[in-house]
Amino acid sequence: MSTGAQTGLNTEEMKKRKKRETDKRYRQKKKKAIQETKNNLAMAITENENLKRTVEELRKEIFDLKSQRQWIEQRFETMYNDLKKEIECGPAEAEGFGE
Repeated sequence: MSTGAQTGLNTEEMKKRKKRETDKRYRQKKKKAIQETKNNLAMAITENENLKRTVEELRKEIFDLKSQRQWIEQRFETMYNDLKKEIECGPAEAEGFGE
């Protein structure tokens, strides 16, 4: 009888040990998963900051390009009007030379 009781104890002890080992593996996996999630989150935050910085740089570049375009358009308009005046005045001055 003591052998049966002892076998029962060994079986209970084995079940408890197996449960502890299972729980330990679960906690280790959970800890690893949490760490991986934190690492992924940190990388995502860093990438997000980099993207924000890039977007801001592109906005500034767009603003600068728009300003340059406006300046070029104004300069072109001035040059166009000056040339137009020269062309309009040109034949009249040329007629004056012929007289």
